[in-house]
Amino acid sequence: MKMNKIVLFFVIIMLFTPLVNAANFGEDEDYLGQVIDDYENDDNVDGAVNIINNSTLDCMELNLTSGLLTENYTTYTEHDVGADRIIFDDYWVEHDSYRNEITYLYKEFTSKTFFEFETEFDVYISYEEQYAVGIPFMLSNFTGDERQHIDNSWGMLAFRFYRSTPPQDRRVMIIIRNSTGGFVDAEINYPIGQWLYITARQNSTHYAAWVYTDEAKTTLWTYFEIRHDPEYYDIMYGCNGYRTAAAANHIIYNVTKLRIFSGEFYEEDGYYYADDILDGDPALTYLYNISIPENTNATIEFSTDNETWVDHNNVAGYDLLIAGYESLDLRDIYNETVYRRVNMSSNGVYTPRLYQDRFVTVTSIIISGGGINSSTLIIVIFLSIIAISLVYGVK
Repeated sequence: MKMNKIVLFFVIIMLFTPLVNAANFGEDEDYLGQVIDDYENDDNVDGAVNIINNSTLDCMELNLTSGLLTENYTTYTEHDVGADRIIFDDYWVEHDSYRNEITYLYKEFTSKTFFEFETEFDVYISYEEQYAVGIPFMLSNFTGDERQHIDNSWGMLAFRFYRSTPPQDRRVMIIIRNSTGGFVDAEINYPIGQWLYITARQNSTHYAAWVYTDEAKTTLWTYFEIRHDPEYYDIMYGCNGYRTAAAANHIIYNVTKLRIFSGEFYEEDGYYYADDILDGDPALTYLYNISIPENTNATIEFSTDNETWVDHNNVAGYDLLIAGYESLDLRDIYNETVYRRVNMSSNGVYTPRLYQDRFVTVTSIIISGGGINSSTLIIVIFLSIIAISLVYGVK
């Protein structure tokens, strides 16, 4: 009889496990670190352009995507009166930018598209004259060159190359103009006649850019950082310039592999696939945090052999995910090896974004990051008292 009471005690605790999980989900300080671990193995992430990771940068913490889309310039609109200053194909642009002409290549996206984002592009400057300006990347809400933006007080974010007078001869500059003011950061004497590889990131407080001299991005030439209050942009430029009335000074530069991801915009369907080996500690609950825009949906399937896919009740099919911090009870699956596949359906403009997910086991509900979570401990003690009362009430 004593042994039966002990078994009953643990059975009761296990039955209340999902309640403990729900109470602590989103409050565990170590939770985000555990989520990052799920994404560190690239082999487990296929086409997961909607999966948001977290990375601590030199200046800031920013949500990053596991994949970027390469922009197709043939979907852009060209402003080139003579049709001789901009040459482009799918993924490559050459811009011969004159200071006495207005030429640019742009694309208008859905309203309020770019706020927090990551972008990459490669630039090669083959020729330049004094006072020449080349802008290989720019965001705005208006169409026009940089000078038109200044004259009309239009907000913008631009990555600009400028040949000035010695001793500050060649300057690469980050220029941001918005309702809170103008912001500039610059570095002198950028190299000419070689490729430069740029990564730039914007979050709610900072804009930062890294300029490398090798494609593998191991040799950093310079780093920029600007703290400002960002604004939403919905027009992206593949190239732009800066016109003045008389000067015909010009610069020739190439831009390729422009890739961008915004945390609030993605047109295509996406999916996320991962597996977890839980070291003999079977999964009891699946926890997740997802945003689901209007007219989109996200579903999840589970498998223990990567062949047969079921819902959380271990029945052929899938579960429809609910926006926010939610959980699914996996006791009907109860296996130490669990695969998961999240499918995200687009409405043609927006797609669901999976911010966080993890499996919770019997062990992990009590032990969190090497210590005991205080709220978890209180709940466990409370449930233990109930369990003991029920057990000793058994004859």
